[in-house]
Amino acid sequence: MPDDLLDLSEPLERNDFLAREWPRDYLISEGLLALQGGSILIGGEAGKGKSILALQVAHELATGSPFLGLVDVLRPARVWIVQFEMAPAIYQERVLKVRDSFPMYAPGYLFISNLPYMPVAEDETQAWLIDRIQTRGIEVLVIDPIYQLGFTDENDAGSVALVLGGLKNVMAETGVSVILTYHTRKPQQGQGGQRRAGAMHEIRGSTHFTAWPDTVAVIQDGGTKMTLRFAKTRTAPEPVGDLRLELDRERLLFTATFVDPQRELSEAKIIEVLRRAGGRVSRDALRQEFNVSPSTFDRAVARLKKGGLTQSVPDPEDKRKAWIVLSELN
Repeated sequence: MPDDLLDLSEPLERNDFLAREWPRDYLISEGLLALQGGSILIGGEAGKGKSILALQVAHELATGSPFLGLVDVLRPARVWIVQFEMAPAIYQERVLKVRDSFPMYAPGYLFISNLPYMPVAEDETQAWLIDRIQTRGIEVLVIDPIYQLGFTDENDAGSVALVLGGLKNVMAETGVSVILTYHTRKPQQGQGGQRRAGAMHEIRGSTHFTAWPDTVAVIQDGGTKMTLRFAKTRTAPEPVGDLRLELDRERLLFTATFVDPQRELSEAKIIEVLRRAGGRVSRDALRQEFNVSPSTFDRAVARLKKGGLTQSVPDPEDKRKAWIVLSELN
């Protein structure tokens, strides 16, 4: 167990627990993937793009690019993707297509393995994984798909718990976070033949699959336009809105927009308010201009700053206050 996790094993008196400054670091912001042991399960029917999405997210994490172009990634992280369903030559063709969308990639941040199976409940497999993760400094392990980890029966709670327990041992020993893909059952139909709106019920097999991860995201619908529904976000400070996905099959790349337009705040709206105010508005006053969540506002401001359109300037008289200033004024 890493030294920084050993300290967590000691019981703390309540007041000591409350006085502690606990880390709140998320590799994918909005609480979607925590550093040091976070977990995401991506579900979807066969052929809906789970493996494409997993490969894209692996590249986004390895380059520090926003998750699906919308949600900030803290920094580049070393990622290891283990793919079970495709032959190496076929998977290589996919990686070549995706590579062109991430020219900022730095060598040594994304590792790829093609394996027939990986019985993670076995001590020998756990030791092998731990060694590779620690040797290469892996921070995120992507497993595509999860059912090749050695389940004897995905409906048997004991079998599933044994495999997930083995994976949890690896996570506890290394501090690695994991992203898993999983095949869902066909969607149930409601009255009038309409697809039921819920996503959690589509995860087949033992309930351990939905209880275990921090985040459960399910790809729904078909064709090139789909919806990524967040059925569970245990570590998110607020609900995460559904995303509308569109797949570019030539580039093997998803683009995303929030289904609820209030979940996104365009840079143009912020620029317009800043220009009306003479190019300089306090951060708090600017936030009050928009009926969006704090995280949505922070994400939009971060995009403007990253693009060089605005700057954040501290108030010389009040350290708690900051100003958002148009860069064109400087």
